[in-house]
Amino acid sequence: MVTDPLPPGLPVSEEVFRSFPAEVQAAILSRVEQVRILTARVNDLESRLNRNSSNASKPPSSDPARAGLVREKKKPTGRRQGG
Repeated sequence: MVTDPLPPGLPVSEEVFRSFPAEVQAAILSRVEQVRILTARVNDLESRLNRNSSNASKPPSSDPARAGLVREKKKPTGRRQGG
């Protein structure tokens, strides 16, 4: 059985966790560590994704295209087009 201090965020109480066989305890601890690592990676990738030229030292040309940008049409003035 695992006698180390338990990491926070276990899905069960310590008493219930300690009642599991050692193999199950090890598998749960492994998954908890895996979730911690992947959560940190997601946070890092999300922070990278949210960078653009206004909040990082990147040129404006590296900003993603603003797909679906809808421009408002001008109201007709009654004048003819052209010069």
